[in-house]
Amino acid sequence: MRNRVFATLWSVQMVLLLASSGSALALTLTVFDTSSSVAALGAVTALSMGCSIYLAPAIGSVLDGFSRKAGILISNVMIAVSSGLMAISVFQGAPLPIMLLLVFVGAVATTAQGLSLQASVRVLRREADLTRINGIVSVVENAPVFAGPIVGAIVYSFAQPAAVFALESLLALCAATIVAAIPWPLAGPSSDRRSPNPVKGLREGVRFILTDGDLMRTQGAFAGINFANGISTPVVTGFVLVGAGGGASNLVESSRLTAVNIGGALGLLLGATLVVALASRLKRHSLIIAGIVVGALAGRVLLPVMTTLLWLVPAFIMRNLCVQLSNAPLTAIWQERTPVPIQGAVFGSRRILGQGLYPIAVLIGGFMADSFSEASLSALEATTLVIVFAGMLELVIGILLWRSGALRRLSSSAMPESGDATQAQVGRE
Repeated sequence: MRNRVFATLWSVQMVLLLASSGSALALTLTVFDTSSSVAALGAVTALSMGCSIYLAPAIGSVLDGFSRKAGILISNVMIAVSSGLMAISVFQGAPLPIMLLLVFVGAVATTAQGLSLQASVRVLRREADLTRINGIVSVVENAPVFAGPIVGAIVYSFAQPAAVFALESLLALCAATIVAAIPWPLAGPSSDRRSPNPVKGLREGVRFILTDGDLMRTQGAFAGINFANGISTPVVTGFVLVGAGGGASNLVESSRLTAVNIGGALGLLLGATLVVALASRLKRHSLIIAGIVVGALAGRVLLPVMTTLLWLVPAFIMRNLCVQLSNAPLTAIWQERTPVPIQGAVFGSRRILGQGLYPIAVLIGGFMADSFSEASLSALEATTLVIVFAGMLELVIGILLWRSGALRRLSSSAMPESGDATQAQVGRE
């Protein structure tokens, strides 16, 4: 029964991702065409990511007091409402602050959905090593992303961008209906768990991480890597659009952005497939470090020399392939080591500790690129400088993490699964 629930749950989310990827592309194009500013793209990304990071511990703590099914159901309904309102706002040409508010609401829903889905893996699966399962989940998550950007670009260029958000709203509502009908095998993460307290949950999650030296070192390293990635995120989007040339049409811009997005989606899918194939053959810490180092080189440091789509698309494929090589085994380590009753709080705390500086970095990257271009550099030169700097920072941090040996120790010493053992560990923490 657990396997059937697992398959149904992730199949539903796969369909919803089809529309979500299209709406993300439509939002990016709308903001850029309205403002022509990389900083504006950074503001949208920073608000969305900031909510998913800084509110994650509180959201996770609340979710720990309810069944994973309830968390997924409510979050899908929230996505349906926020996307529907976004469709109305885009159709009526609402100002940027209104869209930012809806981005915030959508980010809360997406955060709750992501934490609930991540925590459900340990509940629904019983494998000792969850690396392969996370690879399979990643394949399911990324398979529909190919069609999403294509749909978003076509509708944006030839019809009405608002229709993309309306489609996402409809599919989210359908997903919520299906999840409600799933015969969930368990009532919740812990039947005797106290009433959710976000503040106490944050303290518990942070304490669990910081009292383990290797977990703390890993989070510190990924905080730096995510900071570097945040600097480059809006700049890379601007780099792709700037490469279209001044005065390019919506069709040309959207075609370039769609092509690299599809390349990135292909990289995620190939990376997830590679994880499934290599999960039992290579050490997890080797996969993680290789993903960091190769991704920094191929997807950031060498990216500025690839201004044509012929080179940009392979660079995006390699970057996201490497991201997947790191993310899937790292997520498995966390799911195995974290006691089931507090996974929501711990996973939320993990976000704020590992990604807390990301939204700030996104703003810094956008303003760096704009400042350089307003000075003496062209837009292409400005984005190139920022991207190379961020890539070198990722590379150095990845090498330092490898030398620390933290990931090697974590990947070879998963937490015991029994309730007594995990609860005893929480007490010592």
